[in-house]
Amino acid sequence: MNKLFLSFLAFTLLSISGYSQKISVIYQDPDFFSKREGNFFFMVHPDLKLDNHLLVATLKGTVTNTHKLNLNTLFDNFKRKANYLGANMFRIDTVARTEHDSITVTINIYQFFKEEAEYSNNKFKDPNIYIMGELIDEPDYITNLKINKEETFISPLTYLAIELADGEKLKLNKGGFTGTQVTFKGAPDRTPTFVTLGNFTASPSVSPGGGVGVSFSSGTISPVNMHFGYFIIAALGEKARINFEPAKLED
Repeated sequence: MNKLFLSFLAFTLLSISGYSQKISVIYQDPDFFSKREGNFFFMVHPDLKLDNHLLVATLKGTVTNTHKLNLNTLFDNFKRKANYLGANMFRIDTVARTEHDSITVTINIYQFFKEEAEYSNNKFKDPNIYIMGELIDEPDYITNLKINKEETFISPLTYLAIELADGEKLKLNKGGFTGTQVTFKGAPDRTPTFVTLGNFTASPSVSPGGGVGVSFSSGTISPVNMHFGYFIIAALGEKARINFEPAKLED
């Protein structure tokens, strides 16, 4: 019985390791003592200086844009590792893309007090609506929707960026009359807004950032956590961005 159990345990661990994503610790502060400050995982606003914040560790991970290894799983595993080490904030250090379409991301992680994290979050303002394509690089994963009644297609590993002026409306429809419809309205100093039409987790293990002038109906258009959204944008690079100018809606 014991031999059978050990064999089963070994097989289970092997199976888990085969499906897991390796996160490498490039650097870790040897003197850092973890004092838990929440299990969130937020991006540090680019304008914030980190002179007074200890670099807890530097993490690295690679994705191949497949079902098992994609930016969704990488972000989730970065979060798990960072929280385990006592960190809750990150800043992307480097992104490397190869000719074989793999992406390697290196991040620096820090520990913030909740008040500091909230201050950083409140500095994020963005007039754009970001519509994220699938994170799996396969032709079958091209998604389509209507933007202000105009048929549009989004290829995997790309995203649309639509700037909304104050008071301007944007309507997304997925699935026709019986599908999902989302309406946005431009506002001053709006919170960054990301949505997905795909099957990846909209906000892996973290609470989504808020939005100004947005209403969702249930269905296939889902909000994406803004920290995850900015992570995707940085990892994919500028070539993945499609600046889209939709037709104006009539009042």
